[in-house]
Amino acid sequence: MRPRNTILLTIDGLRAAALGAYGNTWHPTPALDQLACGSVLVEWAFAETADPLTIHRQLADLLPPADWRQVVTDDPAAAETLTQNPSNASRFDSVLQLETPAPAAAAEAIPDTALAVAFAGFVEAVEAANLGGASDSKTLWLHTRGLTGPWDAPAEVIARLVDEDDPAPPESTAPAAGRIDRQADPDAVFAAACRYAAQIAVLDTCLGQLVATIDQQDPQRQTQLVLLGVRGYPLGEHGRVGMPEAGAYAESRHVPLLVRDHRRTPGRRFAAAPITLLAALSAVAKADRLHDDGIEQALAAHASATVVLHGQKPAARSMDWCLVAGSDANSSNAAAPGGRGADNHELYAKPDDRWEANNVASVRPGVVEAMAALLAAEAARDG
Repeated sequence: MRPRNTILLTIDGLRAAALGAYGNTWHPTPALDQLACGSVLVEWAFAETADPLTIHRQLADLLPPADWRQVVTDDPAAAETLTQNPSNASRFDSVLQLETPAPAAAAEAIPDTALAVAFAGFVEAVEAANLGGASDSKTLWLHTRGLTGPWDAPAEVIARLVDEDDPAPPESTAPAAGRIDRQADPDAVFAAACRYAAQIAVLDTCLGQLVATIDQQDPQRQTQLVLLGVRGYPLGEHGRVGMPEAGAYAESRHVPLLVRDHRRTPGRRFAAAPITLLAALSAVAKADRLHDDGIEQALAAHASATVVLHGQKPAARSMDWCLVAGSDANSSNAAAPGGRGADNHELYAKPDDRWEANNVASVRPGVVEAMAALLAAEAARDG
């Protein structure tokens, strides 16, 4: 039996709503959508924390066993996280930090962008790994700053997203960030969304080239490819664009998770329950160890009726509701009927209120109480 190889591709700032497979109809994402068509797609995956370094440490624990492991990243903070602790460093045969440019202006063409330079390094790592001819199993973790890195998409890419009467986005390579009022300044929100979409177009092109390389190196397609967003990217939905994120709302925590494994039936969606990234990856790893064809069954076994997302304003999510905690959510009376926390909590009906715009906490106090009790219990366990 051939050795089992895995490529894990993690992209910071990639929100699920940016992909056509998750409902985006504004700008095309052909490579991402093609990958989704050949994968098991997890519909409701959420980043449990907004701290990417915490996620990096947790992912290191979940990588499948292999004879050889390598990390390749364009993120200095990620490289430091994975090497400064001996227990982390010992998990990998090597951690390679890519040198990418810090552009002061938009790139002339997509291959000149910082993201394309990072993906060129990923392509070289895949080619060097010899996935199709090796006699040992290999795990390759490719990580990029993605949408939290430079926004240097070529002007022509942005121009395709802007109509004649639309305001021109600012000429800057810094990721859009800051507080914003969607009602008072819709042009600023539109400009940020255009620039983000242009970066997604760059990412999509780079991903297509990477997947083509993987398939060339392993023509029998025995390598499992897992793509996920580390966290989302707010674009003004709750008064903020960019990082730090605006709480545990969908735009900040709902991320894509695609598992392409040609041993299993592709083109399926797991949408039975919300699930955290770590729980989902634990399920995928367990199914792989057991040579189980049922990724969806493994996901269902690791999912729960309600997931809790941590942060300054934590949230509890189920298929029917999302409760975003008030400022005193961790206090002892936050879940009590009539307690101070009850007035501050926000409640949204799911999945219809996709962007959590209509707070219905005042008319569903019983749901608020029940969901707040879950948050209080989680806080007590963490304490």
